[in-house]
Amino acid sequence: MKRYFPLLILFIIASSFVTISFTQIINALKTGDSKEIAKYFDNNIEITLPSKSNSYSKSHAELVGKEFGSNNQVKGFEILHESENSNSQYCIGN
Repeated sequence: MKRYFPLLILFIIASSFVTISFTQIINALKTGDSKEIAKYFDNNIEITLPSKSNSYSKSHAELVGKEFGSNNQVKGFEILHESENSNSQYCIGN
């Protein structure tokens, strides 16, 4: 499961159009707080997980994230790369 977290972070952050603190998102991932993570979602977001890959509405994506988080606990996260593209911010990490 560890290898899927960078994909999850990438899609969550890439769909956001606000200035964000990656620390807040990482802390929310560690605690499984899908509601806090969903604050950074755009109206529609693409999520790729081992069992699901689709475009979701913000509220549905929150539920998908909650389900994923309840089955997969984050043990740590290290940012490998941060960048911006067209008013979106994203990070890639392990």
